[in-house]
Amino acid sequence: MLRWRRRQNGGKDHLSRWSGDRRSQSGDHPQRGGRIETGRCGRHQEGIARKSQILQLHYGIGGREIRRGALQSVSTTPQRLVRVGGTIIMEVKESSSKLKATLGLDTEPVAVKFFEEPVKLPGFKLPSDRRYCQILMGARHDKKYLLTAENIACPAAAWALGFKEPPSMLSSGQMPFKMGIFGSAEAARNTLNSMTRLPMGKYKGVAACPLGEAPFEPDVVVIESDVEHLMWVALARAFETGGRLTFDTAILQATCVDCTIKPFLNQEMNATLGCYGCREATDLAESETVLGFPASQLEKIVTSLEKLNAQALPRVRSKKVYKALTARQNEGGDCENG
Repeated sequence: MLRWRRRQNGGKDHLSRWSGDRRSQSGDHPQRGGRIETGRCGRHQEGIARKSQILQLHYGIGGREIRRGALQSVSTTPQRLVRVGGTIIMEVKESSSKLKATLGLDTEPVAVKFFEEPVKLPGFKLPSDRRYCQILMGARHDKKYLLTAENIACPAAAWALGFKEPPSMLSSGQMPFKMGIFGSAEAARNTLNSMTRLPMGKYKGVAACPLGEAPFEPDVVVIESDVEHLMWVALARAFETGGRLTFDTAILQATCVDCTIKPFLNQEMNATLGCYGCREATDLAESETVLGFPASQLEKIVTSLEKLNAQALPRVRSKKVYKALTARQNEGGDCENG
């Protein structure tokens, strides 16, 4: 069990993490913007430290890296305890398994992480000429990818991620217009000008991998699956608070902007119907779509999904009311047809 103890060090409040007789200093209080440590408690912490190829790399809120020593690589040990926004949440690997089991997902939920400095991730491929939607596709099928300005193929995603300035054919709206996506270059340009983007040059890379195998604290969780699966994830988001959910999409840049950048910057779930690019360039099925949410919501979503699975979800999937209607129609004839 994790316990936290406050102590004074050089005039600053610090928290020390205790597990039995072992203690590790966690740095500044997380709710005051201090650094964040992830890892297993007790004896597992030493194993993680040995496997890591960097010196005390800490991931801060919002994807910032606070480092001692040069950044070389990141441990490939899956994170066990993840503290997001100052809150310790359940094991990521366990959360991923529960998401898959509860929803009946055929593919993996995806962990996405942004890096402000160049980074090497052992086990992650840097494929040449790959689109962002394609690394998400690979990650849902158990692959691990790192995308940078050097190997990204899609100019629209490169622009949105802040990797590269767009070519004039894109920024003018001519490219989407000539592809038949919009009725005029002006309409395409209006849509492109409405896009949410990361600051140009701020992030040097973005990684995607199966959620249960993430060696880092994810920024965003992306799920590509059947619409019914994502309906339950969205309901889980509103399970405790109620209210309405507002999803924002341009039917363009669905995976990079709608389901990654917007959840990352706004710290709120967003969903999309897909777009020309991801439906042409990936294996996303006609019956599937995409949803993304900040990793800070992972614990509550999984917990709420388990509560939904106690009654509402299995009842809906049983189609009990529909089957009763069908049975009545079969017994007495179809009233609608006389």
